[in-house]
Amino acid sequence: MEPVIYTGSLLIVREQPDYNKGDIITYYSQINNKEEIITHRVYRIGGNVYTTKGDANEAIDEQIILPRLVIGKVIGIIPKMGDYLMFLRSSTGLLICITFPMILILNVEVFTIFGILEQNGKKLF
Repeated sequence: MEPVIYTGSLLIVREQPDYNKGDIITYYSQINNKEEIITHRVYRIGGNVYTTKGDANEAIDEQIILPRLVIGKVIGIIPKMGDYLMFLRSSTGLLICITFPMILILNVEVFTIFGILEQNGKKLF
């Protein structure tokens, strides 16, 4: 969908009562027997189905989209935020952004408790 939506952007999608030619929609699609989520622009509306096309693609998509497969219309784009969220979902991202800060905070709190106890003349060991 470049240049409108760059890879790694976070999309804000909202269900609409109907969709028009030119709207950017997100929908479920079967690719290689695997369900995927696709975001493309509505190229044509015929009866009760949509034909879509990616902005960077020359060809119109072969698959017709039934209304029940449409998740919604793209109403907002936050560049690069999708890359950041995908990093947080990775094991490295989880370790760096969740586990290390948790260990740091826990250590600070433990040393604070030991310091308070020593000030009051109590020893734990």
